[in-house]
Amino acid sequence: MGGQRMENINKTLLIEAREKFDGILDYITGEAQKEQIHEVERTLFGKLIQLGKTLLELFIERKGDGSVGKTHTDEEGVVRKLQTKRKEKVYFSIFGIVVIMRAYYWIKDKGGVIPLDAQLNLPQNRYSYILEEWATLLGVRGAYNKVADVLSTILRIDLWNRPIEEMMGRASDEVEEYYQSQPVPDAESEGEILAIAADGKGIPIKRKEIEKESRVRLKKGEKRGKKKVSTVTAVYTIEKNERTVDDVVKEVLEADRAVKAKEEPKGIESKKDRPKPKNKVVKATLAGKEEAFKDLSKQVDERDPENKKQRVALVDGEHKLRDLVKKYLVGFCIILDLYHVLEYLWKAAYVFTKEGSKEAELWVTTRLRILLEGGVLQIIEDLKDSLKQGKLSKSKRETLEKVITYLENGQEYMRYDEYLAQGYPIGSGVVEGACRNLVKDRMEMTGMHWSIKGAEAVLQMRSVDVNGMWMKFWDFRAKKKHKILYNGYPVKAANVEEEALAA
Repeated sequence: MGGQRMENINKTLLIEAREKFDGILDYITGEAQKEQIHEVERTLFGKLIQLGKTLLELFIERKGDGSVGKTHTDEEGVVRKLQTKRKEKVYFSIFGIVVIMRAYYWIKDKGGVIPLDAQLNLPQNRYSYILEEWATLLGVRGAYNKVADVLSTILRIDLWNRPIEEMMGRASDEVEEYYQSQPVPDAESEGEILAIAADGKGIPIKRKEIEKESRVRLKKGEKRGKKKVSTVTAVYTIEKNERTVDDVVKEVLEADRAVKAKEEPKGIESKKDRPKPKNKVVKATLAGKEEAFKDLSKQVDERDPENKKQRVALVDGEHKLRDLVKKYLVGFCIILDLYHVLEYLWKAAYVFTKEGSKEAELWVTTRLRILLEGGVLQIIEDLKDSLKQGKLSKSKRETLEKVITYLENGQEYMRYDEYLAQGYPIGSGVVEGACRNLVKDRMEMTGMHWSIKGAEAVLQMRSVDVNGMWMKFWDFRAKKKHKILYNGYPVKAANVEEEALAA
């Protein structure tokens, strides 16, 4: 009886699918001819979704209930009996909700198993892996409420924000394991220099979580506020690139003029003929700088286990970052990112010249040349001499003192004449780009205030997207889920006769 019933359902669904397909053909050759093409597209897509749901239901029914006979024996030798009542699974697919009926095997004290779940690699929850992938991708790139709107508009399915956030959280839990599973890049695809870069980028956090954190004693250098700083890191290799002081000055001026003209700045290391970063991996985390550098150390060991490459670390002026490089990345040449140094030179320039003036540009350009020729000490001495003259206002003196302190603290890492001669990168455009693309563009959208857990989940998934690993990650996740949930299950159903007897 059961086998005949399934056959009847299959025939009904097959007829329904053919009727819907024929209906589509009738529409295209008939009514659609009176419509504009965009109207046809909209109607046609809706009809294809309806057809897709019917075809998915037909696939499920043709698959059967997953019965493997009257008993099921797992890899440990436990024998379970087929139960009379089948288990219902509500499955939320990209075509809408479908119901899957599954054969259920059970024995006292050992629990039950459902072979069809393994055969289809059904998720533990109700949501299709494809639906999770698409919803998560939209959530990585835009606000959650917009995700729900897009899914409703395009797929005609309704999802609340909460399930989308939960999808993001579940997927993010497996990002680190995915990274660990990836093979090391081929040696032929790598550059001569192994570079890391690190920076911080604030993320607006919900007030109640900020208040909770504020009750805990702050660490040195941390401030109370509405934002929590994420640590953004990059690891890549790059070929050497020897260039002159004139080359760098020209690029800096071009980038500065682009900013003033409200164009996208090319940056210090971005000229077309410059070597491009190879096998770049960017990440961001709210787990703290220490954890971020532990991860950097692990990546470095995997990328260059025999320590054959020249190693460079590009950081800003923060003491903590330099200390962590020394702790976790021993032997790296620490370079203070020229972009950050330039910010301080401009601050000093406005002490002596009008903001935005040609005189200010000339002042910075002159000091930049001195800096690139290894003359940071000369700049410091000149600024100190200006302080001694006593002709500056209190605010201007304070600005100069801050610039002098910054240069003195970082002068050990400003040997740009040596770096240029070695062909080392001197600008952290890679991590600056990551701060913008990975963090700012999503985390600082209008009205955004995050929980720490929710923000971390998006950062993890956004790194996968930015690194171009999206499809590979979801393939990895589906395989991992099957292994975890269904290890030891038989994956072949019984033959039709056995299924009929079992039913």
